[in-house]
Amino acid sequence: LLSTAVTLALLHGPTMQCLLGSAATILGELAACLLFAAASAMLHLTGFQTDSAEGLLLIAQNTGLNIRTLLLAGMMIAALGAVMDVAVSVLSALREVAQVHKMPANEAEEKIKYLLHEINLPEDALLRIPSEMSGGQLQRLAIARALLLDPAFIVADEPVSALDVSVQAQILNLMMDLREKFSLTMLFISHEMTVVRHLCDQVAVMYLGNVVETAASEELFRNLLHPYTQSLMSAIPTMDPDHKKQRIVLRGDIPSAIDLPAGCPFADRCPQCQAQCRESKPELRDVGGGHMVACHLV
Repeated sequence: LLSTAVTLALLHGPTMQCLLGSAATILGELAACLLFAAASAMLHLTGFQTDSAEGLLLIAQNTGLNIRTLLLAGMMIAALGAVMDVAVSVLSALREVAQVHKMPANEAEEKIKYLLHEINLPEDALLRIPSEMSGGQLQRLAIARALLLDPAFIVADEPVSALDVSVQAQILNLMMDLREKFSLTMLFISHEMTVVRHLCDQVAVMYLGNVVETAASEELFRNLLHPYTQSLMSAIPTMDPDHKKQRIVLRGDIPSAIDLPAGCPFADRCPQCQAQCRESKPELRDVGGGHMVACHLV
């Protein structure tokens, strides 16, 4: 059988930036795995650079692999137990991470014990296998594993989605304490809007690999400008039974990511679409106070 190679670009458009030591998030309706893939592409394909003078972390498009990225970035996944060897102890799994990155054995042992204290787990937890630990304990280990190599930047993929609400609060508070202690910059991938609003300083809304709106968290939730952002937020359920929300239901099909339309990628589903939306792609521009939107109608 003959096959044709197809190039799929996950990310399009301008640079995304956030303050060093802050927490940012990517929102979008697509499955978390696609957002996770986009974040991975940000790390391993496009690279990131730090500008200490400006206090910014820049996620920028460029043509080469930034090896420095692999050393400075950590990845925190939603279900660590699903990817760990069920027959291997936690200590062996963490040692393997250190060995792969050529960390001296004695340094690795000290760092693992130190991080265990930081995530509030007893030392005997290192001798357990994944099935002997609770979901909250495994998520604490995911944090420790991400911190093992002293990263400057951590991607947290749905860090509390599989946990009970009471445990979620503990893990989120722990992450915020560690962010402050280690001066970490974090990128969250989440569908839980209350978590995003509570934790994140900067929010970027992405559609088909394009950032369509980005702003400080409180500004974005208070002032929804892009039609896609408005439709996402209208889907958030309300706790007040007397409050009737007007749901914005999107019609039409999502365009192919391999063959994007010439104009706005959201045009075919946008309830406010006009002729110019199909003819030219809107630029992401600042409409005031760092609130950036890619829409002809704003």
